[in-house]
Amino acid sequence: MSVAIASREAARPAAARVTSSWRREPQGATRALIAVGGVGALVLAWWIVTGPAALVTPLYLPPPAEVLATLGRMAREPYLGSTLWAHVYASLIRAYTTTRMPAVEIHQLGLKEVARIEGEMARVVRDTGFTGTAAEFERRLAADLAMHFSSQEEMLQYARNVLARVEPQLPRLFKKTPRTTVGVRPIAPDREAATASNYSAGTADGTRPAWFNMNTYRPTEQTKYTIDSLVLHETVPGHHLQVGLARELEGIPEFRKVFRAASFSEGWALYAESLGTDLGLYRDPATRFGQLASELFRAVRLVVDTGIHSMGWSRDRARAYFAEHVPAQSLAEVDRYIARPGQALAYKLGQLEIARLRRKAEQAMGSRFDVRDFHDVVLRNGRKRA
Repeated sequence: MSVAIASREAARPAAARVTSSWRREPQGATRALIAVGGVGALVLAWWIVTGPAALVTPLYLPPPAEVLATLGRMAREPYLGSTLWAHVYASLIRAYTTTRMPAVEIHQLGLKEVARIEGEMARVVRDTGFTGTAAEFERRLAADLAMHFSSQEEMLQYARNVLARVEPQLPRLFKKTPRTTVGVRPIAPDREAATASNYSAGTADGTRPAWFNMNTYRPTEQTKYTIDSLVLHETVPGHHLQVGLARELEGIPEFRKVFRAASFSEGWALYAESLGTDLGLYRDPATRFGQLASELFRAVRLVVDTGIHSMGWSRDRARAYFAEHVPAQSLAEVDRYIARPGQALAYKLGQLEIARLRRKAEQAMGSRFDVRDFHDVVLRNGRKRA
């Protein structure tokens, strides 16, 4: 580097240098956080040095030289495999998923799930008589004008019709349903371009209804075959059924009604998507394919999130894997995983745990198994660890 260039670099604000470094090397995001949050890094160094002593005697202060030496070692360590990031990422996994699964196990589980779901998608494609790949079938669906909406109102009405078909079928799978109603409304025009579809809870006394806030941005570019599973996820038997019942529970502490555990709430909503066949949905190959595509999207997250933060993947490699397996999804998702390590793992890990517990109950109870009882046991205690 020339003296002139070095001088210009030194004159740049620290934040600008950090941002530039992150853009050149995505893994540097962690280094950027350390650079900006020096105090936080110092605390982490203190925690690593003190270990259990910090928990037993919070006021214990190790020798400053030892802390500084640890901080210096952390700064010199490469991003991947560093003691600091291994601790941080493991803590984030624990916080978002409530499990202690090592990142490498989550990565392998993700690869296994991607292969399984893609196999199911291939079978759906073959059953239609289509001779191409699943990716080619998805492109064919996307190119079919009949699979697109002509207006925002048509999109909203489609979702409302799905909800209307599902609600009368809920007693087949559930003993209880929320007293609070749920409706479908569009996300406000000033936010729809940048806001994903989401759920807003109502009040336990029913004075304020719950809402499925639907992203209807550019409806002519959105596809019908993905909406059935989306409605199940956000309304019933997904978020609305789970959150609505939790808020109406009696005899439990208030925090149990509103406690947030991503792996439970998002895991339940993803599990709810799999119940569509029993609720009268997924009667055609396109919507069945759409449900599997939604599940595949969450499985790919397991691979990409752990790939970036534990397996040495670059941003370009993550984007390439993402584009190969879920081409219909925005590549901007990868930057979300870089910015929020571990959060995207909650959906699939929670769903897999609920499905595992159901299989365990089915095997143990045999002919005595009642899915309504199983769902009641899962939901009647409010949000909890998956």
